Amino acid sequence: MAVAQTEVQRIEHDWQDLVHWTDRQWMASLAADRYGFFLFGGARGPGKSYWLRWYAIRFLIKAFQDHGLRNVRAMLACESFPTLEDRQLSKVETEFPEWLGRYYKGRAREFHLSDDLGGGVLCFRNLDDPEKYKSAEFGLIAVDELTQNPLSSFDILRGSMRWAGLPKAHFVAATNPTGPGAAWVRQYWIERKFPDEYISEGMDREFAFLQGLPAHNPHLPESYWRNLRSLPDILRKAWVGGDWYAGVEGQVFPNFTWDNVSEEAEYDPAKGDVYWFVDDGFAQEHPRVILLAQMPAENVFHIFAEYYVTFEVAEESIKQVLETMGYPKPKIATCDPSAAELSSRLWDAEISTDRPRHMVEEGIKRCLHVICDGHDVRRLLVHPRCAQFIFEMQNYIRDKRGRIIKANDHGPDAWRYGVWSRYRVGGEDEAQKREERKKERVERQQQLRQEQATLSRILPDLPDPPPPPRRGR
Repeated sequence: MAVAQTEVQRIEHDWQDLVHWTDRQWMASLAADRYGFFLFGGARGPGKSYWLRWYAIRFLIKAFQDHGLRNVRAMLACESFPTLEDRQLSKVETEFPEWLGRYYKGRAREFHLSDDLGGGVLCFRNLDDPEKYKSAEFGLIAVDELTQNPLSSFDILRGSMRWAGLPKAHFVAATNPTGPGAAWVRQYWIERKFPDEYISEGMDREFAFLQGLPAHNPHLPESYWRNLRSLPDILRKAWVGGDWYAGVEGQVFPNFTWDNVSEEAEYDPAKGDVYWFVDDGFAQEHPRVILLAQMPAENVFHIFAEYYVTFEVAEESIKQVLETMGYPKPKIATCDPSAAELSSRLWDAEISTDRPRHMVEEGIKRCLHVICDGHDVRRLLVHPRCAQFIFEMQNYIRDKRGRIIKANDHGPDAWRYGVWSRYRVGGEDEAQKREERKKERVERQQQLRQEQATLSRILPDLPDPPPPPRRGR
C-alpha cells in the first residue's frame, strides 16, 4: 500500500535531536508502525541501514512507553556475520550513547536499553541458518538487505514474530533492488502477488513499501554521487533510480535462483573427489577466487566452499585453503588460462592443473544449461555459506548493448572454467549411448570371431595366394 506523506512533522523533538532522521526516514517509521510487513529502500544511499537500527531502538522504547512492556526483544539480522559486522555492529559503539544502554560483545551480540527506557534488547543475528531461531520470540524482526535472503528464511522468521502484550509483532526490512532474493521480494512488496493463504488471512493488506532514493538523503557527499553517476547503465538504473527490473533484464545467468542454493551441496566424502575452480587475481578490484566443488554425478556440480582474497601471493592462498579449510587436496585445479604462475605454484604443491581455453559466450551457454536446463533440471547446487559467489552470480550483468560488464565476474569466471573442463557434452544420456555403442562393438567383434571359427572348420585349407607380380622398369 502507498504511504501517505502526512504526519511527518508529528515527531518527538528529543528523538529527532538524537537521530537526525530525514523526512523520508520519518515517513518510513510511521509506515512501519502501521503495517505488519514494511519494506524501505529499493535503491542505494537513502540511509536504510542507519534507519533500520534506530527504528529497532525506537520500537523497543515505544513498547515500554505505549504498552508498559519491559525487556521486549527485537532481532536485527543480516545474511551473514561479516555483513552484520560491516553494516551494523561496527556502527553501534560510535552511534549509541552511553545513557541509551549497554552493548554486549559476547557470543550473543546484543544491545540492552537502560532500565528507565524499558530494558528492551536488540539482538544482532545472522541468517546463515534461520532454523536456529525457530523457538525464539521477537516483538520486532528487522532484516538488512532482504534481497540477499531466500523466501524460506522469511517464512521461518515469520514463525518467531510474537510477544506477549503486543497487539502484533512487526517485520521491517531495508534493501537494494538487486540480489539473489530479488524475485520474491519484488513479487510481494512491488507487484503485490501473494499466495492464496496470505489473501485468505488478510495478510496481503499488511504489506507496504516506501521507496527511498539517494535523492532523499541530503547528507550524501558529492564524491558518492559521482560514484553513483559513473556506474554502468543497468546498475545505475537499479541503485540510483530504484528500478526493480533493471538488473533482471541484464543478468548473464537469469536462471540462477535460490533453487540453486542448498545445503545439499555440503562436502561429503561419498560424493567423490574435490575439484578447485580458480580465477586468478591479486588487486582489490580483481581478487583471487578458489571455488571448492564436488561432482556427485556426471555434469552435476556441488560448490561447497569459496575463498576470495586480495593482495596475497599464490602459494599463501594455496596453503590457506589446504590447511585452514580442512578439505582433501583436489584431484585437479582448473584455472584461468592466463594463470601460468599460479599453475606453477599448484604443481609445486603437487596439485595437477588444467587451463581450458574457450570462447566466453560458449562457456556461458554451457553454464546456463547446468544451472537449469529446458526440463527444469538443476545440475548446479551452491552451499549457502558461499555468499560472495551467490551474490556475484546474481549481479553478473550485461550493459544495454549486451556486452558483459567487468564487475562481479570473478566467481562466475572460476566456475565457467570448471564447467568447460569437467562438463561432458551430451550429459548422462550421451554417456549411456557411448556405453551402449561400446557394448555393441564388443558383441559384434565376438560374433565375427565366432563366424571365422565356424568357416575355418567347414572350408578346406587353401593354398596361400601367389605374390604380386614385380613391376618392370
